Amino acid sequence: MTPLIVTHFLKGVTFQPNLSYSKSSIPIAPSSSGVVLIALVILSSWLPKHMCLGNHEDRITRAINTTPELDGAIGIEDLEYERFGWKVTPFKKCVTIKGVTFSHYFTSGVAGRPISSVHIGYAMITKLHCSAVQGHSHLYNHAEQTKPDGQKIFGLAAGCYSHPKYTETWCQDTEYQWWRGIIMLEGLDGEGYYNGIRAITQRSIMK
Repeated sequence: MTPLIVTHFLKGVTFQPNLSYSKSSIPIAPSSSGVVLIALVILSSWLPKHMCLGNHEDRITRAINTTPELDGAIGIEDLEYERFGWKVTPFKKCVTIKGVTFSHYFTSGVAGRPISSVHIGYAMITKLHCSAVQGHSHLYNHAEQTKPDGQKIFGLAAGCYSHPKYTETWCQDTEYQWWRGIIMLEGLDGEGYYNGIRAITQRSIMK
């Protein structure tokens, strides 16, 4: 099992508070506690850790592009993820680990729009034709197909792990659909499938 995290900057909050929050949560999963916290601390000492940057970190880059005077004053490097031992995959890029491809989100079509559906796991495998895991939508959805050679592939939208009381104006009418928790893929075979998958809800962790 390789720890992988997708971080989340808060909209409408200034840079320095966001930066402080991000750094304080990097060694472990944000808001994690109990058994999961202990497990992640132990795992982080010897397993490679991968992080996929998302559209919220990209706000830093967009701010620089909009206001060039900020160039050199702020930047993605201020987050210092690598200093905490994370291997960082840039926004809109993907990383493949043991045959499973991870990204903050995947796109489809020449317009480059994120794959989106209430059945997003199925949409991912039909459009990407490989095993893939993403965040972004904050939904949990999982689907599988079998290739002609018998190899199974899956698409997984892995929900989120935001604070249970977190809310913003942009998500007030959709937040009820979110799934908060941690997904564990066990026994990856190197060809894009697993021996086991476990979905652990945040509410069970926080008890």
